[in-house]
Amino acid sequence: KIIGEKAIFNVVSCVILWQDKGDYLAVSVDRAKSKKKTFTSFEFFRMREKDIPVEDMKLEDTVLAFAWEPKGGHRFAIIHAPETSENRTRSVSFYTMLGSNVKKLHTLTNRTVNHLLWSPRGRFIVLFSNNGTFEFYDVETQETMAKDKQHSMATNVTWDPTGRYLTTYVSAWKSKTEHGYKIWSFRGIELLNVYKEGFAQFVWRPRPPTLLTPQQLQQLEDPAFFKTFSIKYKKEDKVSKDETKMLMLKEREKMRTQWRQYLAKKKEEYDNDKPWRISMGIDPPEEEENKKKKLGEEEEYLVEELVEEVIDVTEEVVND
Repeated sequence: KIIGEKAIFNVVSCVILWQDKGDYLAVSVDRAKSKKKTFTSFEFFRMREKDIPVEDMKLEDTVLAFAWEPKGGHRFAIIHAPETSENRTRSVSFYTMLGSNVKKLHTLTNRTVNHLLWSPRGRFIVLFSNNGTFEFYDVETQETMAKDKQHSMATNVTWDPTGRYLTTYVSAWKSKTEHGYKIWSFRGIELLNVYKEGFAQFVWRPRPPTLLTPQQLQQLEDPAFFKTFSIKYKKEDKVSKDETKMLMLKEREKMRTQWRQYLAKKKEEYDNDKPWRISMGIDPPEEEENKKKKLGEEEEYLVEELVEEVIDVTEEVVND
């Protein structure tokens, strides 16, 4: 059964590009403009809509790369450049499929870029060139988070499944020197740089699929929902800290009680050993000790206080 079709003419080459969730299908078509010139056009099929509407988009430039935003994203990015450009000055444009028509979001111009690599979670994208230069870009805020990052001779680039880290590496299978890898944060901060002779491949551990529904995931990304949860967990953290503090105070009181009991026990042992200390001449006999205590109580001290008082002052001039 044919569910949609579109006739295309003057085709030089054609590439079919599916969005990962199958919501959209893009057909990139290079067409002949003249005997020596070509241009690129796209045919977009909206697979989830009634009668599968088709929309075309024509570009005067030659498209060098195309990439859909993953995780069912509605955006895509393309690298394009004028065919007549001697220096191959490239631009990167971002579009969205939301709405009734394909809409351009923005364009980055004068970029040295050959490849596009979206984060597995969408929103963030890395633009990288064959000479090992990288740019980390946030499509949502249209912000370049890091630019002109370098990993010379990098042969491979890969995101981790969470979209938090990016790895660039030089494989011994593709290069004879500079083997090793670098790990970057999604914002383009270099976290680790390892050189290892003979290093060949870097593979991230896969992650199991989430147990949350798409609605729950969308709810978690809502700032208002995040704020509510933030308040909730702050209260829980406070309760936990108070409980920890109470346990610490109880432990301290327990240690004080043990210390007092230890002191009382040692004092009792000390008092019980008094006859032995007297017999060994360590302590004086009880009679002498009681006598000293009695003398100490009856002993009187005489305190004298001297007070000076000025009665009169006389000034006298002495002539030499």
